[in-house]
Amino acid sequence: MLANCDLDELIERNKLMPRINFFLESFKIILDATRQNYHLLELYNISAAKLLEFCYKFKCKKEFIKVSEILHEHFKKLR
Repeated sequence: MLANCDLDELIERNKLMPRINFFLESFKIILDATRQNYHLLELYNISAAKLLEFCYKFKCKKEFIKVSEILHEHFKKLR
Protein backbone atom coordinates (compact mmCIF):
# COMPACT_ATOMS: atom_id res chain seq x y z
CA MET A 1 0.00 0.00 0.00
CA LEU A 2 2.82 2.41 0.81
CA ALA A 3 4.47 1.69 -2.52
CA ASN A 4 1.30 2.73 -4.36
CA CYS A 5 1.10 5.98 -2.38
CA ASP A 6 4.70 6.82 -3.24
CA LEU A 7 4.10 5.96 -6.89
CA ASP A 8 0.98 8.12 -7.03
CA GLU A 9 2.86 10.99 -5.44
CA LEU A 10 5.69 10.59 -7.95
CA ILE A 11 3.28 10.57 -10.88
CA GLU A 12 1.55 13.71 -9.58
CA ARG A 13 4.91 15.41 -9.04
CA ASN A 14 6.00 14.59 -12.61
CA LYS A 15 2.80 16.11 -13.96
CA LEU A 16 3.41 19.31 -11.99
CA MET A 17 7.13 19.74 -12.75
CA PRO A 18 6.75 21.46 -16.15
CA ARG A 19 4.36 23.98 -14.59
CA ILE A 20 6.61 24.50 -11.59
CA ASN A 21 9.65 25.00 -13.83
CA PHE A 22 7.78 27.53 -15.97
CA PHE A 23 6.69 29.44 -12.88
CA LEU A 24 10.22 29.45 -11.46
CA GLU A 25 11.77 30.64 -14.72
CA SER A 26 9.17 33.41 -14.99
CA PHE A 27 10.00 34.64 -11.51
CA LYS A 28 13.73 34.53 -12.24
CA ILE A 29 13.15 36.75 -15.28
CA ILE A 30 11.13 39.16 -13.14
CA LEU A 31 13.94 39.27 -10.57
CA ASP A 32 16.56 39.96 -13.22
CA ALA A 33 14.46 42.70 -14.80
CA THR A 34 13.58 44.46 -11.54
CA ARG A 35 16.96 44.35 -9.81
CA GLN A 36 18.41 46.98 -12.15
CA ASN A 37 15.92 49.69 -11.25
CA TYR A 38 15.76 50.98 -7.69
CA HIS A 39 12.21 52.26 -8.29
CA LEU A 40 11.18 48.61 -8.62
CA LEU A 41 12.94 47.48 -5.45
CA GLU A 42 9.66 46.79 -3.65
CA LEU A 43 8.48 44.60 -6.55
CA TYR A 44 11.83 42.79 -6.45
CA ASN A 45 11.47 42.10 -2.72
CA ILE A 46 7.89 40.89 -3.06
CA SER A 47 8.80 38.66 -6.01
CA ALA A 48 11.77 37.16 -4.18
CA ALA A 49 9.65 36.43 -1.10
CA LYS A 50 6.87 34.85 -3.19
CA LEU A 51 9.38 32.73 -5.08
CA LEU A 52 10.93 31.40 -1.88
CA GLU A 53 7.47 30.70 -0.44
CA PHE A 54 6.57 28.83 -3.63
CA CYS A 55 9.69 26.67 -3.42
CA TYR A 56 8.96 25.91 0.23
CA LYS A 57 5.28 25.12 -0.42
CA PHE A 58 5.98 22.69 -3.27
CA LYS A 59 9.12 21.26 -1.63
CA CYS A 60 11.45 22.26 -4.46
CA LYS A 61 14.72 21.92 -2.57
CA LYS A 62 17.05 22.20 -5.56
CA GLU A 63 15.19 25.21 -6.90
CA PHE A 64 15.20 26.82 -3.45
CA ILE A 65 18.98 26.51 -3.34
CA LYS A 66 19.30 27.94 -6.88
CA VAL A 67 17.05 30.89 -6.03
CA SER A 68 18.99 31.51 -2.83
CA GLU A 69 22.24 31.57 -4.82
CA ILE A 70 20.72 33.99 -7.35
CA LEU A 71 19.56 36.31 -4.58
CA HIS A 72 22.98 36.08 -2.95
CA GLU A 73 24.69 37.04 -6.22
CA HIS A 74 22.31 39.99 -6.66
CA PHE A 75 23.06 41.11 -3.11
CA LYS A 76 26.83 40.87 -3.69
CA LYS A 77 26.51 43.06 -6.80
CA LEU A 78 24.90 45.84 -4.74
CA ARG A 79 28.19 46.64 -3.03
